[in-house]
Amino acid sequence: MKKLFISQPMKGKTNEEIEAERAKAVEEAKAVLNDDVEVIDSFFKDAPVDARPL
Repeated sequence: MKKLFISQPMKGKTNEEIEAERAKAVEEAKAVLNDDVEVIDSFFKDAPVDARPL
């Protein structure tokens, strides 16, 4: 099993849009790697919309 870090633009997107993009990225990574992946969680659903990036 491989670990996967997903870096994606989130500004102006809803939680649902972000989660859908992440799910698609996971499926694509599984297909490319021909292996299962463990996502390194970097998405905080309860973060304020106007939060500045770290």
